[in-house]
Amino acid sequence: MSSRPPSIRRTSLLRELIDWMLVPLVFAWPISLLLSYVIAIGVAGRVFDRGLEAKVRALAENIARDDKTGGIKLGIDLRVLLIDDDAAAHELRVDSKNGLLIGAKSLPRGNVAMPIAPGQHRIAFTDQIVGGARARVAALSTIPAQLGEPVVVQLSELVARRESLARDMLLSLLPLQLISIPLTVMLALLGLRHGIKPMKRLSDDLVARHPSDFKPINGNQAPAELLPLVDGFNQLLARVESENLRQQRFIDNAAHQLRTPLAGLQLTTELALRSEDDADRKQALADIHQAAQRSAHTIDQLLILTRAEHAAVTAFEKVDVTALVHRVVEERLSDAISRKIDLGADCPQTPVHITGNASLLRELLTNLVDNAIRYTHIGGAVTAGVTLAEQRVTLFVEDNGPGILEADRPRIWERFYRGTHTLTVDSPEGTGLGLAVVKEIADAHLARVSLVDAQAGHGARFEAVFSAA
Repeated sequence: MSSRPPSIRRTSLLRELIDWMLVPLVFAWPISLLLSYVIAIGVAGRVFDRGLEAKVRALAENIARDDKTGGIKLGIDLRVLLIDDDAAAHELRVDSKNGLLIGAKSLPRGNVAMPIAPGQHRIAFTDQIVGGARARVAALSTIPAQLGEPVVVQLSELVARRESLARDMLLSLLPLQLISIPLTVMLALLGLRHGIKPMKRLSDDLVARHPSDFKPINGNQAPAELLPLVDGFNQLLARVESENLRQQRFIDNAAHQLRTPLAGLQLTTELALRSEDDADRKQALADIHQAAQRSAHTIDQLLILTRAEHAAVTAFEKVDVTALVHRVVEERLSDAISRKIDLGADCPQTPVHITGNASLLRELLTNLVDNAIRYTHIGGAVTAGVTLAEQRVTLFVEDNGPGILEADRPRIWERFYRGTHTLTVDSPEGTGLGLAVVKEIADAHLARVSLVDAQAGHGARFEAVFSAA
């Protein structure tokens, strides 16, 4: 019974954006109403304060002494002054230094300082409880010209009138808000849908591409927010293209190198099957064995070449190249003895370290030593070693063989190239990949590999220069 993978609940980017817009909007609307009411109260308060100030000044200017009674009187009827307002919502009180002159006792005595000279006046606004209701009180201290003594004139007004005006202002704004909020949401949805269109175009472009199309995505028309995504895709495409080229190169190389040995194996096998002579069959089997070894060696070299191309700096570690040289020399000693070649190591007594991939560095050194053993005359000498100078570590392999012709040197690092000098050497046939592997591994380690003349004046000396760890 096959198990189905669990379904993944995917969220929509558009839905996320809408949620993050609508949720704050739902909470912001009542806050907006509250702020609108506070603002309306403030506006109404300022309007009513200016009207209250004008009325209390008008009352102060019309205070005069009553010649008949000796007291004071108002030269204007309060109901006439408040003709446009509700007179019942107002209370008037006038005090002198000695106390109440005229007006309502329910209004507390004003606490504004008395003026000290004619022409001076002070006005103050306070919130008080008058007649059991909240009221706004304007208190003006002045010296009326018709009275000649300082007085404090107070006029109160119920706060309910201001609150009623603020509510009317808010109610007049409410329809506009009820219309503007859905309109804002609709415009936001349209804007969001338009804003994510570049992502849709980018997706369509990638889906419509041919699998072999690795050209970079054109980010000229992409919004600034999508540029990191476009750059990331382009870097990924470049890596995929590089990987694809490496795989294709490996396939081409393998097909190129294995086609001839396999054809030879097929021909030799057919000859062995038709032959009735045991000696011929034995020779054919020997030839098949040798061809199989060459094919296996070629495949190993191709795999090493591919590993070198994929070498990552993150996989590097500290490597003792002195110990590495001794190990490779010991491993190849039997091959050198079979060709009567003097194989030795020339290394410092103390460890020398570089940063790299130990396995690949071993292959680099092994290829150089194998090449030296293979292309040096029987009875020759091969030396592998390490030098350290000015934080530079040099791995070298030197032989006293025939060397490499000047005409061949520019091409020795090419894959499958075998120089003309190999035709004159009594050695088994190579693959033409050894130095290409050496170059690829050196490049992966940011090292410089080169061919120089041997110190003895003949033969060849290969050097790979690394930075010391």
